[in-house]
Amino acid sequence: MRTLARWLAAALALASATPIAAQPAPLGAAPAIAPAASSPSSSPASSPYKVTLITILPGKALYSSFGHSGLRVVDARSGRDLFYNYGLSAHPFDAKFALGMFAGRMEFMVGAGATSSVLGFYSGVENRTIIEQDLALDATQAAALVAALRRDARPENRIYNYRYFSDNCTTRVAVMLQRTAGEDPGSRPVDAALTVRASVNGTLAGRPWLIFVINLLMGPTVDRQAGTGDPIFLPGQLMDWAAAAVNGGAAEPSERSRPFVSATRTLYEAEPTTERAGLGPTAFAALLAAASLALTTLRGRLKPLAAAFDAACAASALVVGAAILLFWLCARYDEAAWNLNLLWAGALPLVATILGGRRLPAKARSAAGALYAVSAACAALVAVAGGFGFQTILPATRLVALALALRWADRAGALGAAARLLRRRSRPE
Repeated sequence: MRTLARWLAAALALASATPIAAQPAPLGAAPAIAPAASSPSSSPASSPYKVTLITILPGKALYSSFGHSGLRVVDARSGRDLFYNYGLSAHPFDAKFALGMFAGRMEFMVGAGATSSVLGFYSGVENRTIIEQDLALDATQAAALVAALRRDARPENRIYNYRYFSDNCTTRVAVMLQRTAGEDPGSRPVDAALTVRASVNGTLAGRPWLIFVINLLMGPTVDRQAGTGDPIFLPGQLMDWAAAAVNGGAAEPSERSRPFVSATRTLYEAEPTTERAGLGPTAFAALLAAASLALTTLRGRLKPLAAAFDAACAASALVVGAAILLFWLCARYDEAAWNLNLLWAGALPLVATILGGRRLPAKARSAAGALYAVSAACAALVAVAGGFGFQTILPATRLVALALALRWADRAGALGAAARLLRRRSRPE
């Protein structure tokens, strides 16, 4: 359970430190970025501004797992080259910030910094691939987009309340670009076949433990298909939308419409790195279930070990349940609402463990048995039925629920009673 607790803590740190697509302020690293490809295009219109969409692919650090989006503006008249970033925290990442996050208040802001310095940090320090897409804007569109960016960056406008899937650094850029292209924000999903959960898991491919922990915290609301009205919230999806979009808002090109992106290039290609393969969540959960089965079968010989195992399981279930409830009821994140993992994750097993102490009255021990029985039934339901068709439950989570169901059923005395019944029936008359 130590590994599970470690990854739960890591997920909470990720959420409280830097949420989806939000990035730390650059540290002034040495520039490692190519200069602007050209002066502003004279076709389809002549404008002093060249505006490009910058996508920074995911990095190795937890906070960089989803990537990042921003807009680059080159002013041919002044020579200024600025990167507009909606992923800057308005406050230090400290305990106060974490408490605010659990209360549903995460203040982020937009800022404009020198492109060479900002992107130099992502390339030189974090070693993350950077892709730039030239936007085919006319003079009116470019001027309006730059004016909107500058308006958002004013002190009185720059701070906003960050929401993981509905209002983050990518959704803000996406809404602005969709309006510029003549589309209603969220009118055309990138891939209507993908659910929000599938989009998140796909972005985190190769990071199974992070997928496991985040899926523990997300409820059935993220299993809906991405339909109209849902903002583009992942940097990779925004990049794909821009590549397929048409300037003019038409679904298909016409004589008056043109591709929204005129050119795409890689400013920096991340250097390959090697990662040491470790025990994945499914393998860990299978070992947990095997250990639970062994302790249940050999309970007469391994009572001290079984007691320690059960206490660790009960404490871990409490941590998971508390995290879900914090995100749902305190922070009011819809993504955590009605999470069916609460059937096996919560305080009941720990309460039962406390009440089951030998020094407590018989009534307390009887209550403990009832609580264990309820906990076992709920965990068994998740292990067998998963999310009942309403919520996606990962195989690793179902194995964890199975491990807990075995131990709580044993603690409730149900397995012993069943074994005695079978022995009586097997005796000859």
